[in-house]
Amino acid sequence: MARVLLFSFCVILSPLLHAQLQKGVTQSKLDRNNISIDFGYAIIAFSASMKYELLLPTKKEYLQQGVSIGLNLHQVNFFSIQRYILPSLRYGLIFGGRDHYFDLFGGVGLLYDRPINSWDDSEVTPVFNLGYRNQKPDNGGYIFRTGVGYPELLYISFGVSF
Repeated sequence: MARVLLFSFCVILSPLLHAQLQKGVTQSKLDRNNISIDFGYAIIAFSASMKYELLLPTKKEYLQQGVSIGLNLHQVNFFSIQRYILPSLRYGLIFGGRDHYFDLFGGVGLLYDRPINSWDDSEVTPVFNLGYRNQKPDNGGYIFRTGVGYPELLYISFGVSF
């Protein structure tokens, strides 16, 4: 099951990663690629993740589309300690202009119990996040994000764009 889902992600993601600018499509003022590290917390749970995000060409100036791939490490401390690994694939929209944006991403992930006893022992789970993003256009610099999501919980994120 996990192999079929992973193959499906690759097939869907392939044309998106190789998208070329078409006539009438404007180039985003934001850098197309970014990498970020997120830290999340919600009383009984902790989360850390790393994400790669690719912004896609769009015709709208104040609306961007993006695809992200991430790997989350998640721990829940409720009567016992449960640890999870969650690779995810998301599609999202980024609204705003200048330095300040609102982002909304959703997708699917594979939830694995840690330590991984078998790659077939996984669950498909929805993943999402929404929040504030501070990113300067064409800066090649920093990205600061904060918001709420699953599995990130209440998160703060730091990243770089290129």
